[in-house]
Amino acid sequence: MTAFERALKFTLRWEGGFSDNPADPGGRTDRGIAETFHPEAWADGKVTPEEAADIYRTSYWDAVEGDRLPEDLAVAMFESAVNPGVTASIMFLQAALGVGVDGVAGVKTWLALEKANEPLAQRVADMRTGYFIAKGMRGSKRVFLRGWMNRCRDLWRELRN
Repeated sequence: MTAFERALKFTLRWEGGFSDNPADPGGRTDRGIAETFHPEAWADGKVTPEEAADIYRTSYWDAVEGDRLPEDLAVAMFESAVNPGVTASIMFLQAALGVGVDGVAGVKTWLALEKANEPLAQRVADMRTGYFIAKGMRGSKRVFLRGWMNRCRDLWRELRN
């Protein structure tokens, strides 16, 4: 199994079904692909597994350059790119590395990553958890907090395997 396949398998445990939660700005969602953000995948009223995998690869995996990362870090970065987003995922990595946090993985981020010798995947996962706790304590997003925390715990278990 490739690192992308592992990351996708993990993420689809949480994103695998259909939902249409009125509190979700993405609207109708199938396999984690929101109609609002990916209307092309919804042309026939549903998202196929192949369409979902293509979107996950190009919009999330490639966006965090998963193929350049150590596998556990790639899984954590991909999962964070899917939820809460690519920019947030890169910001978590930058904060873990102690470099300027701007959400753009530039030269300084990659140089710091090459020199890093610590378990960054767990630090990214920790930062993601903190992000969700802060976000889930506000207004309409509170409804999602329990699910976000369960997903964060599941990511921790995945990274320990």
